[in-house]
Amino acid sequence: MITIVPLKFFPEQTSIMGQLWFDALGRLWNPSLSHPQILHRFIDHLNDDQLPMTLTAVENNFRLAEFLSE
Repeated sequence: MITIVPLKFFPEQTSIMGQLWFDALGRLWNPSLSHPQILHRFIDHLNDDQLPMTLTAVENNFRLAEFLSE
């Protein structure tokens, strides 16, 4: 079962998620953003009770970001 949870519960995934976002969207949408800038935004969005908040998908405690980054 896939569940959507705040990235705050998996902060070790922040770097992977940042890289995935950078590779898939950042280079096309805003090429002036650097990976460190994106990583900083992901860290700033590690919230579970206020916006901004970053969400991630988890399937049976398996983080999909790990799978996608391989």
